[in-house]
Amino acid sequence: MKKIIVLLSMVVLLSGCSMVRIDDQNIDAIISTVLKEENKLYNTVFEGYKYYLPKGIQLIEKTDYNAQLLYQNQTYYLYVDAIGYYHKAKEEYEVPSGVYYAKPLNYNGKTGYVEINKVEDRYFVEIMYNYAKMEAYVDEDQVTDTVINMCYILSSVKFNDQVLSTLVGENVLDYEEENFSILKPKRETGSFLDYIEEYDVYYDKAGEMPDEDEIKTEDAE
Repeated sequence: MKKIIVLLSMVVLLSGCSMVRIDDQNIDAIISTVLKEENKLYNTVFEGYKYYLPKGIQLIEKTDYNAQLLYQNQTYYLYVDAIGYYHKAKEEYEVPSGVYYAKPLNYNGKTGYVEINKVEDRYFVEIMYNYAKMEAYVDEDQVTDTVINMCYILSSVKFNDQVLSTLVGENVLDYEEENFSILKPKRETGSFLDYIEEYDVYYDKAGEMPDEDEIKTEDAE
């Protein structure tokens, strides 16, 4: 827990106490600071994988490998590609032109990308890392917090190979048909305007945060 507090303090120093304007260098520093650390915390466990939800983020709904999270009044969507992980799928990421912010990720043997696209007066934040992806449609002053939260969650995803070996076999055909679409940016699969309404909704559902006493580390197992 001390490591998390130290990291958050570093992020505040790097990004400023009250950052509102999006700055590429600050986003770069935040991503690097969080993802360089080996995050061994977890407080959310499902069949075949687990991850850590920082304080203030609620798990609202889960369907298969997909989850809907709530942070303040913003909805995050999490997609865990357990099948892609099991088959070690790879998708090369090339930084595109014409996007607001883009960066390939490669830390501790894990790869992915960050893309931030401006849609009208809001921002679509999309981060794929470690065979999991998070998406959110947020206001400008929420981009920094969104990137921090997503990086912490994605860096904490851990897979259970033994459990997945019993599950993936049942999904081989579906996996082949999906063609690893989770690894690709959303801009390649449709227009941002097609799903603005989906992300621009506040879901006022009850959710419970994991008890801090239940936060575990892999070393404690």
